[in-house]
Amino acid sequence: MKKLLFFVMAVMALTSCYDDKNEPLPLDEKTTTTLYMAVNGYAGIPEAIYNLDGEKIFECQEGGHIQSLVSYHSDWYALICWGNGVYQVVKNGNVIHEGDGKIHCFTVYCGDVYTVLENNNKTIWACKNFQRMFDVTDDMMYYTFTVCQGFVCLPFCGDIGGMGVKSGFTMNDSHFSFEDGDMQFNWVYGIDIGDQFSEMLITFEDGLTRKYMYWWNGTKHECPDGFVPISSRLVNGHAFILGYKIASLGSSMVLPTVLIDGVETVLNNDGAGWRAVSMAAHDADTYILVNLETGTYSYVYKNLQPIRLPDVTTPYQLVPYGSDQHDGKTNLSILGIKAIAVVEVIEKTSTL
Repeated sequence: MKKLLFFVMAVMALTSCYDDKNEPLPLDEKTTTTLYMAVNGYAGIPEAIYNLDGEKIFECQEGGHIQSLVSYHSDWYALICWGNGVYQVVKNGNVIHEGDGKIHCFTVYCGDVYTVLENNNKTIWACKNFQRMFDVTDDMMYYTFTVCQGFVCLPFCGDIGGMGVKSGFTMNDSHFSFEDGDMQFNWVYGIDIGDQFSEMLITFEDGLTRKYMYWWNGTKHECPDGFVPISSRLVNGHAFILGYKIASLGSSMVLPTVLIDGVETVLNNDGAGWRAVSMAAHDADTYILVNLETGTYSYVYKNLQPIRLPDVTTPYQLVPYGSDQHDGKTNLSILGIKAIAVVEVIEKTSTL
């Protein structure tokens, strides 16, 4: 498997000259970051996006549901689904795409929008800026993908090109399989590639053993007993796998858990029944979203420590349960957070 990884990296390094569009900031500007959080809607109260100061950045029209939230530098993008099957992509509050094809995956790489789109004829495409790149076949696991240097990478498990049933991944329309046959994807929870194709992380349920595994830089690892993955990502050379840990054998209670380079950490909170579901990162800072599996409550952890979420103005009907008065504010943790993204904030500084 290591030979396969080295081969892929060498091929991609020779064929990619992708402009990452990173422009140096003027001397009179400095950059800080904030966290954008998409929260649930309620009857008569649309879904919305807030920052860490409790400022409302964006509000959906009633009936719209925020599916995911991503960022590129100071730009933010949201994927919104409507009950009539229409999907919208919003950039900084403005609609840049609208259509009735189902969007399974959505991300932004170097300012370009990548999607996996299914049209009304059940044909699935990988798209860049809403233009078709290549067809996605039934063997490809189109519910998770990653993009590196402009290449769309999807896991697959099936008889692609008459090779027999094998597992592997695609780079646009090129396929790379694990030739030693000791891996077979039953389900893939996440796939990610480091900058310049320096590393790769695939988290999956093994079709042969039904165990939860991850393949990292050419080596296959088994997840700890009782750990169930939900998503995974590479951050600054480290492998983050988010999920939950079954509290004890035979128990239905679960604890939010993250594996970092194979080391298991149970995130602290007030009780069981929580899952680590997604993350956002910027430089050395990582944010992990943790949700209650049976309700709308949420926590956010920065570098594995819980952070204080802001109070936001809400109507009386959202008064916290058990409270006998309402001061016009409700904490975002009570509303429930659907998605997070780290957004750069450019501040003007004096040149005098």
